[in-house]
Amino acid sequence: MLSRQVRGVERVFACSHEAAALGVVREQPLAEVKGLGNLGMVVVAHDPHADQEALARWAEYCERFSPLVGMDDAPHPDSLLLDITATARLSHGEAIRQAPPAFSMHGPWFRDGEAALVQEAVDGFAHRRFRIRAAVADTPAGAWAIAHFHGAFLIRRSPVLLIPPGETPGALRLLPIESLRLPARTAELLHELGIDLLGQLAALRREELASRFGPELLRRWDRATGVQPEPLAAVRPKPEFTAAWEPEQPVRRLATIHAALEPLVERLARDLLAAGRGAIHIECRFDCLPAARGGGRAVYRPDGRSSTTAPQADHSDVFPPRRLRIGLFRPTADVKHLLGLLHLKLEQEPLAGPVAGVEIAVLETGLLVPRQMPLFAGAPADGNDRPGGDALTQLIERLSSRLGRRAVCSVRLLPDAQPERAWRGEPLVSGPGRKRAGKMPAGEPPPRPLIVFSQPAALQSIPMVDVHGFGSTFHGEPSVCPLARIDFEGDEHRVVGSWGPERIETGWWRGRPIARDYYRVETAAGRRLWLFRQLDTGRWFVHGVFD
Repeated sequence: MLSRQVRGVERVFACSHEAAALGVVREQPLAEVKGLGNLGMVVVAHDPHADQEALARWAEYCERFSPLVGMDDAPHPDSLLLDITATARLSHGEAIRQAPPAFSMHGPWFRDGEAALVQEAVDGFAHRRFRIRAAVADTPAGAWAIAHFHGAFLIRRSPVLLIPPGETPGALRLLPIESLRLPARTAELLHELGIDLLGQLAALRREELASRFGPELLRRWDRATGVQPEPLAAVRPKPEFTAAWEPEQPVRRLATIHAALEPLVERLARDLLAAGRGAIHIECRFDCLPAARGGGRAVYRPDGRSSTTAPQADHSDVFPPRRLRIGLFRPTADVKHLLGLLHLKLEQEPLAGPVAGVEIAVLETGLLVPRQMPLFAGAPADGNDRPGGDALTQLIERLSSRLGRRAVCSVRLLPDAQPERAWRGEPLVSGPGRKRAGKMPAGEPPPRPLIVFSQPAALQSIPMVDVHGFGSTFHGEPSVCPLARIDFEGDEHRVVGSWGPERIETGWWRGRPIARDYYRVETAAGRRLWLFRQLDTGRWFVHGVFD
């Protein structure tokens, strides 16, 4: 039985069929389980990272069934998705000896090949003592939903369910809405509205669903039914660029570990440069022995403290590997910079014990664009016209490594009418596929200010005095401003120009409705402010500045 802590309470995360037969259910407090009596159960803390690593190993094995094997997109995936469109017809009953814990498949396929391929996988599961559900459907999302929620598994008592081609939408209609892997809040709102099954969801108008729940709900439904294709992200194969070191004896001193990292990074940098690539994401794995079983010497932590160890341990008795991941803002093969980031990570995350092995792998690379060095001192390098570009990149990477990548963010604008919700922070060293913000056309101020207050500031105003925008730096046709003077930040400002109004209203589903008229105004001192008037109260607020 696996357990996890939820709001300070140890609860059941998963249990065996034998435990379920005795009345144990998921999310049940462990205290209640113990109250059932001495059942001889073994309780182990759930380790989602270990689960994901094991699932990735099984995914690599499952490539014998399909060239494209992926995981579901849950935060902690529990299933494998296989595209057997072209491989089912090639299956001739080759026996398998190992199998992943769970998977779904999707086609189209040939029936004989389909049955043979699934039977091979199921036989392998049984051989490894895994109880699984395998569903074959037209789409990855449909196969996942059917494997997790379809009642035929219980009725037929079979681990396999094959949905004929073209019948996936019909098979989904009796499944609960949770089978779409929706956010928890969306599922709760649907239940409150009396929508419990996918068939009920399909009967509603798409326009109403989009306006009420946003695009994610329809995207999930369309991918499950095959209206919208779902890209299946393959589990990463073994990284191309790796370097490993295994000492003859476990290493206890941090200085020795630092010295061992340098030739590994140099080797990776040479391989990357030879391929014209630069590292974007790096993982450094340390295989540590239990600290209480090393030799009788001290194990030095990065913070300078030490702990005494006992006699040397067997190398097979190791902790789960400590994995340190580093993200970079742009591709690089700079040995000194990469070593500095690794040393910084080691300072923050002390190792559990003596190190029996180290492996550095480049998980993601990017094109390494060569730059011509400047001829004269102080001149910018070619391709790096921003002053201090390299220094800024290294600063971003060091801050992200020390504080966490989610602490160093850029602003991404979102298509939302309500200004407070029209942006989100995205890590600067985020994963693949990040997009750069486009440039504003020269000479035009943005329709939204770059500085938006988290809480609008109330204004003291003298209304109903018409002022026209003659001489303002804003582009566009001026309008009549309903304000003459405003009291902002303790000073009185005279308004000399105004553009608007731009009316913004929100839907009832966001709780208290918001109705505002926004104006861009300019004061006599040259300040440009973004004001709005609440339509229900008539009060004025400053929501941002264009300075």
